[in-house]
Amino acid sequence: MAKKEEVSFYPGKREIAQLLKKKEVSFWLDSYDDIFSDFDPRPYHQKGLSEDFLDEARRAMREMPSEPFVFHLLVPSKRRKLHDEAIIKKRIRDHAKKHYTELNEERKKIKQKGIVLSFCGLMLMGLAAFVSYHKDGSVLLPILQVILEPAGWFSVWFGLDIIFYERKEKKPDYELYEKLTKAELVFESY
Repeated sequence: MAKKEEVSFYPGKREIAQLLKKKEVSFWLDSYDDIFSDFDPRPYHQKGLSEDFLDEARRAMREMPSEPFVFHLLVPSKRRKLHDEAIIKKRIRDHAKKHYTELNEERKKIKQKGIVLSFCGLMLMGLAAFVSYHKDGSVLLPILQVILEPAGWFSVWFGLDIIFYERKEKKPDYELYEKLTKAELVFESY
C-alpha cells in the first residue's frame, strides 16, 4: 500500500504549513507596506510602524514566552527584496529597542514616584500621630491633625495605586517591545 501524502492548505508550500504549526509567530503580508504606516511617505529606514501591525503583533505575542523566538514575516515571493528586508529588520529592531528603553525608564519613574508618595504619606501620618500625642490645649494642633491624617492616608494609597496599577497599564506595550527586541525576524516566501 502506498503511503498517503499529507494534505496541505497551500499545495507545494509544506515549509509554510510547518511554520504555522510551531509555536512561533507568523504574519501573512501582501507587501512590506503592511508593516508601516500608510500615511508616512518616508523610506523604510525612517518610516513609522503601523499601529495595526503593532496591535496584531501584541495580540499574537501575548502568549509567547519572553525568551527569544522566531517572528516570521511571510511575503509573496515575487515581491521579496533582500535589501529592503535587511532595512526593515533593522527598522523593526530599532523601533522595538527605542520603545522598550523608553517604557522601561517610564516604569522605573512611575515606581519611584509611587514610593516617594507613599513615603511622604507615612511621614504625614507620623507627624499627625506626633501632633495628636502633644496636644496641649492649642486650637491649631487639632486642626493640623485633621489636615495631616487624611493627607497621609491619601498619599499612601495614591502612591500604592501608582505602583501597582499605573505600571500595569504600561505592561502590554512593555512586554511587546521586550519580546520584539529578543525575536529573530525572518522573512519567508509564500
